[in-house]
Amino acid sequence: MAYYPKDAAAVQRLRDQIEALGVPLILMRKFIQLIGAITVQVEDEYASRKVIATVFAALLQQAEEIRQPESDRIKELIEACRSDVEKRLGKREARTSARTLSPPAADGSG
Repeated sequence: MAYYPKDAAAVQRLRDQIEALGVPLILMRKFIQLIGAITVQVEDEYASRKVIATVFAALLQQAEEIRQPESDRIKELIEACRSDVEKRLGKREARTSARTLSPPAADGSG
Protein backbone atom coordinates (compact mmCIF):
# COMPACT_ATOMS: atom_id res chain seq x y z
CA MET A 1 0.00 0.00 0.00
CA ALA A 2 1.37 3.39 -0.97
CA TYR A 3 1.77 6.13 1.62
CA TYR A 4 1.76 9.84 0.70
CA PRO A 5 3.38 11.83 3.53
CA LYS A 6 3.71 15.02 1.46
CA ASP A 7 -0.02 15.03 0.78
CA ALA A 8 -0.72 14.49 4.48
CA ALA A 9 1.69 17.28 5.43
CA ALA A 10 -0.09 19.64 3.04
CA VAL A 11 -3.36 19.06 4.89
CA GLN A 12 -1.67 19.47 8.27
CA ARG A 13 -0.49 22.93 7.19
CA LEU A 14 -4.16 23.94 7.29
CA ARG A 15 -4.15 23.19 11.01
CA ASP A 16 -1.11 25.41 11.54
CA GLN A 17 -2.70 28.23 9.55
CA ILE A 18 -5.95 28.09 11.52
CA GLU A 19 -4.10 27.90 14.85
CA ALA A 20 -2.09 30.99 13.88
CA LEU A 21 -5.35 32.96 13.75
CA GLY A 22 -5.81 32.45 17.49
CA VAL A 23 -8.92 30.29 17.34
CA PRO A 24 -10.09 29.41 20.87
CA LEU A 25 -8.91 25.98 22.00
CA ILE A 26 -12.36 24.41 22.29
CA LEU A 27 -13.12 25.31 18.66
CA MET A 28 -9.60 24.47 17.53
CA ARG A 29 -10.03 20.94 18.84
CA LYS A 30 -12.99 20.51 16.48
CA PHE A 31 -10.91 21.70 13.54
CA ILE A 32 -8.06 19.39 14.55
CA GLN A 33 -10.33 16.33 14.50
CA LEU A 34 -11.79 17.17 11.10
CA ILE A 35 -8.39 17.95 9.62
CA GLY A 36 -7.13 14.65 11.03
CA ALA A 37 -9.92 12.80 9.22
CA ILE A 38 -8.87 14.36 5.91
CA THR A 39 -5.22 13.65 6.62
CA VAL A 40 -5.77 9.91 7.10
CA GLN A 41 -7.66 9.83 3.82
CA VAL A 42 -5.07 11.63 1.70
CA GLU A 43 -2.07 9.82 3.15
CA ASP A 44 -3.51 6.50 1.99
CA GLU A 45 -3.35 5.09 -1.50
CA TYR A 46 -7.08 4.41 -1.40
CA ALA A 47 -8.36 7.88 -0.53
CA SER A 48 -12.11 8.35 -0.76
CA ARG A 49 -13.03 11.55 -2.59
CA LYS A 50 -16.57 11.34 -1.15
CA VAL A 51 -15.31 11.15 2.42
CA ILE A 52 -12.84 13.96 1.79
CA ALA A 53 -15.56 16.18 0.28
CA THR A 54 -17.87 15.47 3.21
CA VAL A 55 -15.24 16.37 5.79
CA PHE A 56 -14.26 19.54 3.92
CA ALA A 57 -17.95 20.49 3.98
CA ALA A 58 -17.97 19.90 7.74
CA LEU A 59 -14.87 22.09 8.11
CA LEU A 60 -16.60 24.91 6.24
CA GLN A 61 -19.67 24.52 8.45
CA GLN A 62 -17.47 24.61 11.55
CA ALA A 63 -15.90 27.83 10.30
CA GLU A 64 -19.36 29.39 10.45
CA GLU A 65 -19.12 29.10 14.25
CA ILE A 66 -16.16 31.51 14.37
CA ARG A 67 -16.57 35.27 14.63
CA GLN A 68 -15.89 37.56 11.68
CA PRO A 69 -13.49 38.32 10.05
CA GLU A 70 -11.72 35.12 11.16
CA SER A 71 -14.57 33.00 9.80
CA ASP A 72 -14.07 34.27 6.26
CA ARG A 73 -10.30 33.85 6.50
CA ILE A 74 -10.66 30.27 7.76
CA LYS A 75 -13.07 29.46 4.94
CA GLU A 76 -10.54 30.82 2.45
CA LEU A 77 -7.83 28.61 3.97
CA ILE A 78 -10.12 25.57 3.87
CA GLU A 79 -11.01 26.18 0.22
CA ALA A 80 -7.34 26.60 -0.71
CA CYS A 81 -6.51 23.34 1.05
CA ARG A 82 -9.44 21.57 -0.61
CA SER A 83 -8.26 22.74 -4.02
CA ASP A 84 -4.71 21.60 -3.28
CA VAL A 85 -5.94 18.17 -2.16
CA GLU A 86 -8.01 17.81 -5.34
CA LYS A 87 -4.97 18.61 -7.47
CA ARG A 88 -2.81 16.17 -5.52
CA LEU A 89 -5.38 13.38 -5.87
CA GLY A 90 -5.74 14.14 -9.56
CA LYS A 91 -1.99 13.88 -10.11
CA ARG A 92 -1.88 10.69 -8.09
CA GLU A 93 -4.69 9.16 -10.14
CA ALA A 94 -2.99 10.20 -13.38
CA ARG A 95 0.25 8.51 -12.30
CA THR A 96 -1.60 5.39 -11.20
CA SER A 97 -3.57 5.08 -14.43
CA ALA A 98 -0.43 5.69 -16.50
CA ARG A 99 1.24 2.78 -14.70
CA THR A 100 -1.73 0.46 -15.15
CA LEU A 101 -2.14 1.04 -18.86
CA SER A 102 -0.57 -1.83 -20.68
CA PRO A 103 1.71 -1.12 -23.66
CA PRO A 104 0.48 -2.13 -27.12
CA ALA A 105 1.19 -5.69 -28.16
CA ALA A 106 4.33 -6.25 -30.22
CA ASP A 107 2.27 -7.65 -33.09
CA GLY A 108 0.18 -4.46 -33.24
CA SER A 109 -3.01 -6.23 -32.18
CA GLY A 110 -3.79 -4.02 -29.28
